[in-house]
Amino acid sequence: MRTWFYGQRQNLSESSIGSLATDLDLLQKPEAEIVIPRLTEEAMREYIVSNLKEAAEVLPYQYEDKDYGRFTKGLANTLLLKFYMMTKQWDEAEKMGRELIKPEYGYKLVDDYNSLFSLSGEKNSEVIFSCVAEAGVMEQKWFAHTLTSDYPLPAGMSVTTWGGYKISWPAYESYDPKDKRRERIIGEYTGTEGVYHSRATDRDGGTTADHFISNDQAYLNDIQEGLSFIEKQKGLLTIGITPTRAETEYGYIQVKSKDNTQKISCPLPALWRSAPDRSG
Repeated sequence: MRTWFYGQRQNLSESSIGSLATDLDLLQKPEAEIVIPRLTEEAMREYIVSNLKEAAEVLPYQYEDKDYGRFTKGLANTLLLKFYMMTKQWDEAEKMGRELIKPEYGYKLVDDYNSLFSLSGEKNSEVIFSCVAEAGVMEQKWFAHTLTSDYPLPAGMSVTTWGGYKISWPAYESYDPKDKRRERIIGEYTGTEGVYHSRATDRDGGTTADHFISNDQAYLNDIQEGLSFIEKQKGLLTIGITPTRAETEYGYIQVKSKDNTQKISCPLPALWRSAPDRSG
């Protein structure tokens, strides 16, 4: 892991990236202002390569299920392969690539490419390094970035959903309808509030990226009324909705008045409230 980080930093800076404290006496004096000289480019490269080779010598080809996700011989050699490519040592990179395709490593392409994106495709033979996610121990944020705030989750599953990663409709429609990869892309669904989402309702209907307008005429009337208001007033006009529940994904404007009978009125003093804590 230490050498992997050094390799990443070397890749970002494209030069010798730091000093190495290997003297135990120095490490036991954290308060001492001791300047450790930077390694030369050649010395740093040698350090990275030697560490990965030493690791590959002692690491196993694979682990049992309970230790799945730990560094293996294949991962050490893959990092060495990437480092050789990064430093343009093409002959060494080719040798390492040929090493990794030996049968004892167990790597091979799966027959069903579509299965790679399903739960049944976990721990497949194409995986060289897996960052294991375990509820309550080491969790991932993939769902948070991909699922929308109103996507129906399985019973008992509680995750934060931001919906930041989206594929464009032209990209989605570039796939053949019979292409199995489309099965892994959510193009249509009914949200938790009963709203049906699709291209027709979310894009062609003329709404914004993350809003659904159920009454088009009322929406247009509000827009027109707002434009008329802003022509007579100096300031910034915002059009919002009354929230029906607390959501951790959004902040809220708290108006210092309970009188909400006027749709268009002079600005009232307001407070900005940050996103609430779902556990509160």
